[in-house]
Amino acid sequence: MSYAQGRLIHDADSHLMELDDCLDPYFEKALLARFHASPGYRTALARNLRPGRSRAAHVDPAFRAGVDANLMLRKNYEAHGAFIPADRPHALDLMGFASQLVFTTSQAQEAGIPVLFHVGGEDKLNPVYKHNGLPAVPDFHGGDDNFTSVSYMPIPSAVMQTLATLIFDGVFDRFPRLKWGAIELGASWLPGWMRAMDSAALAFMRNETRLQKLSAKPSELVQRQLRVTPYPHEDAGWIVAQAGPEVALFSSDYPHVEGGRHPLKRFDESLQGCAPDAVQRFYADNFIDLMGSGLAPGLRRPVQLVAA
Repeated sequence: MSYAQGRLIHDADSHLMELDDCLDPYFEKALLARFHASPGYRTALARNLRPGRSRAAHVDPAFRAGVDANLMLRKNYEAHGAFIPADRPHALDLMGFASQLVFTTSQAQEAGIPVLFHVGGEDKLNPVYKHNGLPAVPDFHGGDDNFTSVSYMPIPSAVMQTLATLIFDGVFDRFPRLKWGAIELGASWLPGWMRAMDSAALAFMRNETRLQKLSAKPSELVQRQLRVTPYPHEDAGWIVAQAGPEVALFSSDYPHVEGGRHPLKRFDESLQGCAPDAVQRFYADNFIDLMGSGLAPGLRRPVQLVAA
């Protein structure tokens, strides 16, 4: 990451972009014509027709001359590296690898590959909450989904329930070397969720054998095996202090607009009260731990942490 000023930083949520025609090869010809004629496709296409949206634009000398000054200002298809792989500091062919193999949890553990949850499949806001008698709220992205402060709130609810069930049912214990990740789902929920699971385990342990068999408190299993990315607008320092230094890790959501223009600056500011080893974990070591064998050797280094 060229804006990291020489520090070792691993980004747990950076995205490569696809063109509007990325699905075209998979359509039957008759259906492809209907897809291109659909209102949704035409609206999205019109919204995304902007300078920089082609490989030709990215090789233009004038466009490339402005990269350093605009690295965090250019987003989506205008982002440096969106079209030309050589422009990306590091690129791993994990997608090709993943497309050829389907892992069970046991195989994932043996392969050293984490299991990740990512925003996009979460519970959506019940539309009844929009019937409030107030004027319509502008969309955060400027798109047609009307993503707002209220619809933001349920984003982590599904992953909270899913992970809690995996922990209570003993899946984390059956695969103690398997790492799990919650990516672009925020992390302000994390400390309270950990305490709620500990409280639930204490309250129901007498009647539930599965809870009696857990090797540790649910919060300790989280610290051992789960890694979560805060949003840049969240107080990462508070999250680290409350959840422990093992869990949170850096992500920019680059080049998407959700990550903002200065994610590194915002995280640096929120982490100012944390111990140096906790900051090191956040920016690099927790990602190395999460990725395991999935991280190329050239992107790894020995993890040497100093006790706080």
